[in-house]
Amino acid sequence: LPKLTKMTAECGALRELGLLALWRGEYEKAGVLMEESLELQKEIGDQQGVTGTVSRLGLVAMAQGDYERAKQLQEESLALAHELGARAHVPVPLGRLGLIAWNEREYEKAEALFEETLSLWKELGGRLNEAWSLTSLAVVALEQGRYERARALAEQSLRLSWELGAREGVAECLEVLAATAVAQGQQERGIRLFGAASSLREAIGAADPPPILRPRYERYVDECRTELGEPAFAAAWSAGRAMEPKQAVEDALRSGVPIG
Repeated sequence: LPKLTKMTAECGALRELGLLALWRGEYEKAGVLMEESLELQKEIGDQQGVTGTVSRLGLVAMAQGDYERAKQLQEESLALAHELGARAHVPVPLGRLGLIAWNEREYEKAEALFEETLSLWKELGGRLNEAWSLTSLAVVALEQGRYERARALAEQSLRLSWELGAREGVAECLEVLAATAVAQGQQERGIRLFGAASSLREAIGAADPPPILRPRYERYVDECRTELGEPAFAAAWSAGRAMEPKQAVEDALRSGVPIG
């Protein structure tokens, strides 16, 4: 029993260190730590732990651009969750499969997966993950040119993320709203929000936008730099960087109603 307890604790420590490395953008280190955790989980027979770690390894593969392996790992995690009857483990790999579909420009498939994920999180009570699902649906709408839907979903997620104190979620919402503003011809506003998101990520020690999203956001930023010219671009970026998080959120919501 003491050995089992020690191994369980070691699994937990490796998992948390792996997640921290992933959050910081240290993807190779994250993969090594999660593989070590996975081996220990298999050894002690922690099947639900295996399910979660396999999905996290898929997330690492996504971050490294290996989408074929990422898809395989998420499907494996989903199958394990169904096999175990572990309903609480279903929405995570399901949502990550939605991201992969989005990356492959299968937008209708991605939207269906995110809608299913959102429904499950509402049922399970995962409000933070509910916010993530709303942001994901916003990103799909953005790529489809459904800008009002993208904005409404991102604003809903932003309010929820702020309420929950999920600062990385707040940054993600600011980025979606920034991209939406640029797509609708509001370049200075978009760059201001991108600048605010960048400052917030830096403040919390988070990595830049996830690699799966980064190229598309960079496209919007580059377009604005060209259209606005360097002086106007730099001024808007600096204005966003100088914002306090609460000020940035209120600015992004455009409602004029202060948040709590």
